[in-house]
Amino acid sequence: MKISLWRRITGLIIAIAMLIPSMSGFALDKNYRRAGLIDDMSGIGFMKSYENIVFSEKGVEAESGKRAVIEYQLADEFSFGNIFYEGNAENIAVSVSKKGGEYKDVIFTDNGNYINIENKKSGMHIIRIQFAYDTAITNVELNTTRTELSKSAAASVIKLPEKDMADILKENGMYGVHPRVLGSEKNFSRILEHISDEPFKTFYGTVKKAADNLLDKDCVQYVANADGLLEPAREVKRRVEYCSMMWRLTKESKYGERAWKEIENAISFPDIYPEISGLVISELLFAYGLGYDWLYDFLDADREKMLREEMVNRLNFMNREIGVNANWGLLTNNIHSVVRGGTCVAAIALLEKEPKLSDALIRKCVSELPVSMKMTAPEGVYPEGPSYWDYGTIYTVHCMATLEAAFGTDFGLNKVTGYDKTGEFPLFISSPMGAAFNFGDSGSYSPGGAQLYWMAEKYNKPLYSWYQRRVNGGGGVFDLIWYNPEYDVNPDLADVPLDAVKNGEQNFAAFRSSWTDSDGLYAAIKGGYNQTTHGDLDIGSFMIDALGKRWLLDYGYEKYSNPGIFERNTNAKRWTYYGKRAEAHNTLVMNPSNAPDQDVFASCEIDEFFVSGGGGYAVIDMTAAYKKYAKSVVRAMMVFDRKRQVMIRDEIIGKDSSKVWWQIHTPANITLSADKKSAVLEIDGEKMMVTLKTPDDAVFEIRDSAPLPGAPTSALSIDRTADSRTLAVNLKNVKQTAITVIFSPYWGGELDDDRYVPDIKPIEEWEIKQEEYASVDEILLDGQPLKEFNPERFTYTVELPRKSEHRPLITAKSDKYKVEINQSESVTGRAVIKAEGEGVLPAKYIVNVSYEKLSQIPLGTEEYIPVSYKATGEQEGNGAERCIDGNLDTKWAVEGADQYITFDLGETKSIRAVGIAFTMGNSRNDYFAVGISENGSDFTEVYKGEGDGSTTSVVPYEFADTVRARYVRLYVKGNNTSKWNSVSEVKIYGDF
Repeated sequence: MKISLWRRITGLIIAIAMLIPSMSGFALDKNYRRAGLIDDMSGIGFMKSYENIVFSEKGVEAESGKRAVIEYQLADEFSFGNIFYEGNAENIAVSVSKKGGEYKDVIFTDNGNYINIENKKSGMHIIRIQFAYDTAITNVELNTTRTELSKSAAASVIKLPEKDMADILKENGMYGVHPRVLGSEKNFSRILEHISDEPFKTFYGTVKKAADNLLDKDCVQYVANADGLLEPAREVKRRVEYCSMMWRLTKESKYGERAWKEIENAISFPDIYPEISGLVISELLFAYGLGYDWLYDFLDADREKMLREEMVNRLNFMNREIGVNANWGLLTNNIHSVVRGGTCVAAIALLEKEPKLSDALIRKCVSELPVSMKMTAPEGVYPEGPSYWDYGTIYTVHCMATLEAAFGTDFGLNKVTGYDKTGEFPLFISSPMGAAFNFGDSGSYSPGGAQLYWMAEKYNKPLYSWYQRRVNGGGGVFDLIWYNPEYDVNPDLADVPLDAVKNGEQNFAAFRSSWTDSDGLYAAIKGGYNQTTHGDLDIGSFMIDALGKRWLLDYGYEKYSNPGIFERNTNAKRWTYYGKRAEAHNTLVMNPSNAPDQDVFASCEIDEFFVSGGGGYAVIDMTAAYKKYAKSVVRAMMVFDRKRQVMIRDEIIGKDSSKVWWQIHTPANITLSADKKSAVLEIDGEKMMVTLKTPDDAVFEIRDSAPLPGAPTSALSIDRTADSRTLAVNLKNVKQTAITVIFSPYWGGELDDDRYVPDIKPIEEWEIKQEEYASVDEILLDGQPLKEFNPERFTYTVELPRKSEHRPLITAKSDKYKVEINQSESVTGRAVIKAEGEGVLPAKYIVNVSYEKLSQIPLGTEEYIPVSYKATGEQEGNGAERCIDGNLDTKWAVEGADQYITFDLGETKSIRAVGIAFTMGNSRNDYFAVGISENGSDFTEVYKGEGDGSTTSVVPYEFADTVRARYVRLYVKGNNTSKWNSVSEVKIYGDF
């Protein structure tokens, strides 16, 4: 279907309340009103900026004399803080007012393009900025901070009672009752009831193993550097969670003692809390609250008092800081939800013992959580990117689940617009091969979290459970407590749409050929708002996965330690780092220079979205991103040929002649055709053809993945040249053009000469034709029908028992069409089925046969202990010896994509697999390879891959065959967020 005008108008209205990070969720009395100059502000843009405004003699005369005036008028009370502007301003005056009140001048410092209002000005509705009347000003930005609860944000959903929270606790029968953090006793009873059933059995095994591994470990060490205390705080929290859960399930004192030991140690950390991040305090408060609640029956009076006093001390501090200090979550980002969620959980745990303090904090946190929750409006998109979805939602769900368990209600939080749909964001932003369209600062691993189990039950969305089990089948503490087998369904059985457009502050359209076929096609394209926290200049960027490979890259992260990395105004240093600019994304660049290569305040939506059985398309008007040089820029993505090919078309009308770069970034090897009108991309033997259809005089070129000529270069930018290449089209001196490119995967290992290609037409004439194809009625494996067969699904994977020597026979039937089958020549491999008929297009089905993946090393397998090792480098304090010490809490760390460590086994051994644990393996994908040698000099690569981004435990990686070698070399190649490598453990296994 096409997006209706009403839907677009509705999205526009919602966007006005969302699009500036510090304003999300607040209604405006008037959109940025500039007195006397422009009455209709609709062309200015949603609470973001003024563009190309010139104050001249034709300006207005305000009360204070001849001045040009800008007024920002808001519906609710705010604190006015920083003002950014561009241009040569003179004789500036700033004043503030309440509605109907007098304007009062404020004290400020003008630093040239940056005004800082001293002490801010709280409780105001209007700010007036006056300039000399002949001043030229562009790009005015205003940073505001909310001081009181915005009625427009929460009044319609949040219903806080007038009676004391302790009374509500009594009415719900939970006064003096524990547990109530994250769930009640019924949640733990459900675990015990299903402890022998999957997936509870696996979840329980994961939690028990983690807790058992902690029993003999030293406590987390204090870090004197306040900036480095967050990771230790998170480790304290993790340990308290695992050991407290095991105590509740087993009542074995060893687990209770170990949890208390970690809590007591954290309480002893030196008191530097006022100087550190609110995230540290909030995550520790959550750990304390969970430990206090789940261990309540275990703690003696002295321990209970010690923990309670520590919590009260920290809660008092949070009560003073929340809503005052911007570093404690005043902006609408993930910090906001963590601070409110962690604090609220601790307050609920202590409600009977500290009723006044807890009551105040519960009310404050509940009333303010909608500010960050409404980031997901209207359709669930998490604007900070897939990697931040988990962190940005988990503490909100911690809070909501605890409120429900304690009070029987979350006081309306679950009704905040968009939050019931935010569980859809991980599903649609991820491809079936388990990789996310990782826009912004995100990594490419699929987002997920146990909160999806809670959301599945709360919002009756069983698909969320299916997805979470697929992403994190091993589970953890929160998976164990929230998984409900009654809310779990496979999307193929639930008839869930394969394609979707998702609107919000960031927006995207995604197409897929299957929910479950990891070799199928996934294509997505994004619009969005360039001012989103953690966002890039990436409007129009797109992603393609097919044949189990990621063909295009989004680089994601640049180092957070880089100067100005989180600045976002026009002159921000963020836009000088390669990975944050449009030139590092799969989108257009016009006239590259040191300036940002998209308008930093641009906001572009998916303007049109259409799907049919054979494919679909999405259209984005990107003019706002390129308006400095263009009258119109429109990009569209078409998925066609029954979702087997993709077309990208850009239509550009410039203001003057420009240099235009069209680019994609790929990990593939690239081979250009002789005429440079096509290119073959190849990854691990799989191929995809990229064909340049228009303009006629354009050709492809291969570039390093590095800044374009004229663009800024920074030594601090991550070097991308080792792991990717850029396929580009460079058009010079063009005023109007259309660039059309088609992507054709080699399904079945070859490119179909008779593949369908649509006519190349203007975007406004696009349509999805219902072409008629041949098909098969059935595919059989050794005479048995494939259960998952669907005539419209074209790739299948069959797993054989390990070490099977039987080559399966693949056959197919069709009552209507001719069928040819090319069998694999080996036990594992690929069978290709082709169906043909007169007057119809041919169809090709692929059956990939492989052995079952190795999930764990068989019992009794010999593990080899190296007699020596040598690494190319190491970080101080994290030497190579730490990856073979049997301790997952230590690591070998080294920076660079060309580092390795060589292990000497002392003599030649038979080797079948290695086991590797990556320190951050549950939050990023680490790239690596394994080589073997008999002499220590000549190495042969026997494995190449990446971590799956879901676990920090040791994962086995099996070679294709057993090999003989004395030396084993682990090559580490960075990860999807940086060039750092952190390896906790390496194990080398014999034959099995």
